[in-house]
Amino acid sequence: MAPGRDGASMTFQERFEAVRPLEEMEVALVRAAAQDPGLVTPHEEAVVRTALSVARLDQVSHQGRDVGVGASLRPFREEVRRRLEPVLLDGVPVRRNALAPLLPWLKVESLARREEVVRQAADLVPAEAIYKEIREKALVLVAGGGGGTGYVYLGVMSALDDFGLRPRLMAATSIGAILCLFRARTERFDQTDVVNIVRGLSWKRLFRVISMDSRYGLPAALRLFLRAGIGRYFHASGIFALGIVGTGLLAIPVLAGATAYAVGEGRHWLVGLARKPKEAVAFYAVLALSGGIGIALNFTPINPISALFWSAVVNGVLAVPVMVLLMLMARHKDVMGRFAIGGTLYWLGWLSTAAMAVSVVAMAVAWVV
Repeated sequence: MAPGRDGASMTFQERFEAVRPLEEMEVALVRAAAQDPGLVTPHEEAVVRTALSVARLDQVSHQGRDVGVGASLRPFREEVRRRLEPVLLDGVPVRRNALAPLLPWLKVESLARREEVVRQAADLVPAEAIYKEIREKALVLVAGGGGGTGYVYLGVMSALDDFGLRPRLMAATSIGAILCLFRARTERFDQTDVVNIVRGLSWKRLFRVISMDSRYGLPAALRLFLRAGIGRYFHASGIFALGIVGTGLLAIPVLAGATAYAVGEGRHWLVGLARKPKEAVAFYAVLALSGGIGIALNFTPINPISALFWSAVVNGVLAVPVMVLLMLMARHKDVMGRFAIGGTLYWLGWLSTAAMAVSVVAMAVAWVV
């Protein structure tokens, strides 16, 4: 199949299923090489990782154009998986005597397939763009919330910087989003700067008490004033505001997309943003409807604090049956394969589920009594 301008050599789901084992193999190789420096030389490691990168190649972007090359690489991708999966993903330690015999074939074939792609796409994209797509990997840092526990991300950012790994894109929520704002300030990262800034903050600078009637056992509401607390550490005042507004705007497509996927998969519809609207009409209809509802809520008298509270209550109540189902599924090898849990981890999971159930019952009793 010749390269196409639409980049549709694989659907998103097909790409995920094809690429994930290759990503797992590369991770397994890197971990094994770090634990056993004598496993492979730097050159041999580069040979294996280059072969995996070529096998992963699906689209090459250049000047706003996506050129699909995944179809022509499918036989090579399947052969790489056939040869390397028993060595890197078989659940046993990676051994040199199993990996070394594969190196000559990986080197010759990966270079041959790379040059084949270069020839096929010569009229659409320069060779250097293809080489760059193969040799460079963009690092995406995703950080969640967790309040004070979110500060572990400072250690992660420092460790990445020590190895010369700088995120090209960061996506985060809550405390993770705040820390990513600081990470984005400079090319190099020094966590002592963040520590010193935090030490200079005060409760009065960050929070304001909003007077309101006591509801749900809460005497008052606190409002977080981020700009007043840390806005001065960003040189361009508009950047901080744009970052916060952008974070809020991102929530609309993310939540609407999650709803569309949940409804669509539950109804067994065709789903996926990789599909064109006419191929998944119902999916895109739910996506548009969810986004519209989210925007319309801004023009209703609904109290956002009450909405946040009740959504948290509903999530907490629904978490119990969800956790029960997860624990039942996590035990079955038919569902989880080699990732099935057992032993201490299994019982800790049930302990957490029981604690969550007791909390829900206690909340209900407190409201009734």
